[in-house]
Amino acid sequence: MNEGKRFDVLPGALSVLSGKDWTARFFDYWTPKEAYAKARGLGLGLSLSDVGLELEPDDTIRVHFAANVHDDPSAWVFWRRRLPSQHTIQSRQKKTLTMDAS
Repeated sequence: MNEGKRFDVLPGALSVLSGKDWTARFFDYWTPKEAYAKARGLGLGLSLSDVGLELEPDDTIRVHFAANVHDDPSAWVFWRRRLPSQHTIQSRQKKTLTMDAS
C-alpha cells in the first residue's frame, strides 16, 4: 500500500492524445477502476484517485492502492485484451487463497 498516496484518476499522458486514441486510453484507465469499485461493493464511495494503475505492454495491469483503501494489490489480478473492431475486454479478479489441510 502507499501511505498517504493519491493517484491521478486519469494520467496526464491522456493530454497528448486526441480522438479515438484518447477515448481508448481513457477506457483503459477508467474501466478497471470502476470494476474494482464494483467488485468491492464500494461503488461511488471509492475515490478513483485512491487506485493507481500501471498498464503493462503484455496487457496486464498493475494496481496500487492508497492506504485508506485497506486492500492488498497482490490479491487482485487485472488484465485487458484488445479485440477487432474497437472492442476491449478487461477483467479483474480477486485471487483465492488455498489452505493446506495437513
